[in-house]
Amino acid sequence: MASGWRRGATVGCGSSATVSLATLHESGALFAVKSAQLPFAAHLRREHSILSSLSSPHIVRCLGTDVTREGGKEFYNLFMEYFPRGTLCDEIRRQGGRLPEPEISRHARSVLLGLRYLHGIGIVHSDIKGSNLLVGCDGEVRIGDLGCALRTGVTAEAGGLAGTPLFMAPEVARGESQGSAADVWALGCTMVEMATGRPPWAAEVTDPVSALYRIGCTDAVPEMPGNLSEEGQDFLAKCFCRNPSERWTAEQLLQHPLVSKVKEVDIEGKSVSHSPKSILDRDLWDSLESRSTKMGSETNDSMPVLAPASTAAGRIKSLISPASRRPDWSWGENWVCVRAEAPDNLPMPSISGEPDFEQPAIESTTGRNIDDNIDVETTAAFDAFHRRQLP
Repeated sequence: MASGWRRGATVGCGSSATVSLATLHESGALFAVKSAQLPFAAHLRREHSILSSLSSPHIVRCLGTDVTREGGKEFYNLFMEYFPRGTLCDEIRRQGGRLPEPEISRHARSVLLGLRYLHGIGIVHSDIKGSNLLVGCDGEVRIGDLGCALRTGVTAEAGGLAGTPLFMAPEVARGESQGSAADVWALGCTMVEMATGRPPWAAEVTDPVSALYRIGCTDAVPEMPGNLSEEGQDFLAKCFCRNPSERWTAEQLLQHPLVSKVKEVDIEGKSVSHSPKSILDRDLWDSLESRSTKMGSETNDSMPVLAPASTAAGRIKSLISPASRRPDWSWGENWVCVRAEAPDNLPMPSISGEPDFEQPAIESTTGRNIDDNIDVETTAAFDAFHRRQLP
């Protein structure tokens, strides 16, 4: 990877960061890069500090960081595994707006294994929801987006709550505490999302303020999905105890019959990355199509069903969310070269506005080869990944 990496299509954009596809020059391997302008990248640095300390097959892997200059601005870039199947929300859409209970149980178990690991080392995710769970090529979900994660005993930044209102636990909505029990409540909300195609409270509240009031200041709990078994509803009841001290822990929930009977899936020994080897990895796209679950006949107005893909382009489109955002895999001006070497005395530019990745000139400003940067910051995690060759 001596020649560095190349940024590709933008696949997501939030208020604080932009997510793009990227590829390595040497092997063509794909990965995701989360970028923010350098003065506003404290949240990405915090996320990297947490991710780089983790080692779990149930959590998205961090591949390193880099600082680049693009269009006269400097950006902090966080390299992550790329998941072509997208998020759990994408999987719900592909299956017609809801998942069958056996699949809900399997995904719940995967999330619980990740939460047990995080809670065991004193980390609270703080934003568990379908759009923050990534689906691997093996069909198992991984916990992603630790941008709101907190270490035990550390409160959220002043002036705000950590998380998404409809998935917040009562104690979080009231601003009292945000501990591991809040992640369990959010898991219950995510299971409602899997069973119904929409988060809890969505039909009852119209804005975040009313959601926070209903969650934090009443005795209400999310409505149990009618399509879940008694066992499934009992599991949710354990997640939705309004008193966090009475709520079951991730360790306890792993012993619940709903998930304890789920067949063990060995993902410890799988590939370091579940990204495709390259943009030409046709076998991967074909295998995903053949393994995809047949979509149900029922639809949900808020969860549009993706049409079956019959062409390579269609398959790729169905793997990216939202459906209308399809990457352009052809090499062109929208693929910009990231060079590994740059002068050490680059001045700090004046930075304003949103990230602009259309600029052709991009340089690494770390003062060292990007390959060294990744290897140093993530030890051997990236070695096997970037040595993967084109088929």
